[in-house]
Amino acid sequence: MKEMRGTDPTSELSTAIDSLYRRQTDKLWIKGGRLTNSGNCLSVFLPGAFNPLHHGHLAMADLAARILQAPVIFELSIENVDKPLAQVEVIASRLSQFADHHTVCLTRAARFVEKTQLFPRATFVVGVDTIDRLADMRYYDNQISRRDAALESIIQAETRFLVFGRKIHRHFQTASDLNLPEPLRSICLVLGESDFRYDISSTQLRHANSDTECQAS
Repeated sequence: MKEMRGTDPTSELSTAIDSLYRRQTDKLWIKGGRLTNSGNCLSVFLPGAFNPLHHGHLAMADLAARILQAPVIFELSIENVDKPLAQVEVIASRLSQFADHHTVCLTRAARFVEKTQLFPRATFVVGVDTIDRLADMRYYDNQISRRDAALESIIQAETRFLVFGRKIHRHFQTASDLNLPEPLRSICLVLGESDFRYDISSTQLRHANSDTECQAS
């Protein structure tokens, strides 16, 4: 969509987003800047902060849709395990990046153990860096029992991951290159460099935009 529709405080969408922040609802389906129904058989999600949304995200979604033979929903959480709660204005700006034909599910599920409870039997489209963090003990207070319990919950929800490779520290890596726990590895469908490669990240784009702004000032 070119612009966010109905972002005034009295709009249906603004009211719904406010209810998400107040924990009165756990997810919102948005298409073309308006609330929409979830529909049927929506089981493939591409989660991200989309700061900004870029061609790599869209290309991943297109390829995932072809591989899995299902539409891909973009999932945007207002919470992040590494960052403060996103402000409403920030979320509105990120939603405005999506085209009218894209469906976005807005949640507050920061962790995959929460996402999989919202979306059982779903496939999540992720990068290799994301699947690596899912196994990283730092996110479980360095307690292997907590990590394994989280993975077991994810597995019990019949979750699958479609894992895209990406360039990390100057080398292209796939999930096959990682030392993942076997239970997690068993639910991953791994894509290699010949399947997909896109080296520009949201972080790089933010840095490039920042440099451009500094030069212009």
